[in-house]
Amino acid sequence: MIINESGSRIISNFGWVDKGSLWVCDTDSCQPYLIEIDSSDYIEIISGSADLFAVVHHDNAGQFKVSARSFADPELALSQIVVKPGETNFVGSADTWIHLPKVYASYYSPLEDYCLFVIDSALRKVDYYKLALFSTGPDKAYHGIISATEVPKSSRVVISVQRDSLILHDIVRKKSVRSISLADRNGNPKVLFRRNGEEMWATDYDYLLRLDINGWKIRNMVRLQESSSEFERSFIGNFAFSRNEQQCVVARPFSHDVVALDTDRFTVTHRAPMEMQPLAVVVLDDGKVFARDWYTGSLLKSVLVPVTNIG
Repeated sequence: MIINESGSRIISNFGWVDKGSLWVCDTDSCQPYLIEIDSSDYIEIISGSADLFAVVHHDNAGQFKVSARSFADPELALSQIVVKPGETNFVGSADTWIHLPKVYASYYSPLEDYCLFVIDSALRKVDYYKLALFSTGPDKAYHGIISATEVPKSSRVVISVQRDSLILHDIVRKKSVRSISLADRNGNPKVLFRRNGEEMWATDYDYLLRLDINGWKIRNMVRLQESSSEFERSFIGNFAFSRNEQQCVVARPFSHDVVALDTDRFTVTHRAPMEMQPLAVVVLDDGKVFARDWYTGSLLKSVLVPVTNIG
């Protein structure tokens, strides 16, 4: 889930529910609706600046496609890039991409592999190549690439590997330079950088971690989801920062709630109970929490209240 600067509109996609549609919800009316934009197998939504976001259209049509859209009119593609073997097409204003990530990861069927796509909007070109990751082994179905997140003010990206950890990759050298250790939980890591660019926060199955990007050392880590049984672990969902970055909210589908950490102290200070199983979440600065249920994609709402401990 992503939210605009004013906190008035949320956009999301659960592929198993929404397919190739954008799920849109205005926080005042709380009446979600779908905008069908594609027949892709699934789409990925990535937030930018200036209330813009990118949509990666994942499919098996022998192409890579990404579109630039706005919160104000999400149905309209302001610009679109389509990469096919020997052909790259830019449609619309290339200036739009200044406000969006320039690096994307996706499976590219013409090369039968996961590739990194690096956009140069000034030259209206896309450089792409296979991702050779030294930690993943041969099973690409098991160790697929989840995402590529740009490290602020650098030529490097953090590659999230399914059922594994993170890889630091240099897009200039086109080379993976190191592994980034997390909690050794073999989760599907999700990554966010703080605005100052000095901290990276990541999930690892049932743990939330904070790392210093100068050396990639773990500063803090906390287990936020207890096991459902002696033989089975339970994972946490997605996480998000409040607009002022004073809080980080984490969805806990197996505890039927969302918890909030103080971002300075890295301690849980608030909780928002939910009736169902929240998987994706956003929070407003006034403590209102919006989430989506894991199975149904239904909108969930609650308010953060102070706590002294969590279960």
